[in-house]
Amino acid sequence: MRSDGIITGTGRGTSPHIGEVAEWTMATVLKTAPSECGEMLVSPPRTATGVNWAFAPDWLTIEEACFLGGHDRGFMLQLIEGGGVDLDDDGLIEKRSLWEWQETSAELAHWDEP
Repeated sequence: MRSDGIITGTGRGTSPHIGEVAEWTMATVLKTAPSECGEMLVSPPRTATGVNWAFAPDWLTIEEACFLGGHDRGFMLQLIEGGGVDLDDDGLIEKRSLWEWQETSAELAHWDEP
């Protein structure tokens, strides 16, 4: 990590070409820039806050739901396929159902704790 808080690194599938998508599991790609080291500039993923939840629309796109829930697109699609959240006719995810799924998952994860 650099002193300005930006994480630099290389990984599978990275490319020194600006605009190409690279796969990072623990960070979001800000930009890909060629350098003598072949590094990419990345930023840690943003975490949704209560303010984000409060001001989010009642019906969410997949991207908005991924941000609020902290999940990637693949996981969100599996959640939709499994009926874990409610969709409207346009394929938007109901924010309330996503919140309820998150709460239920947290309860089940800590079920055996006193």
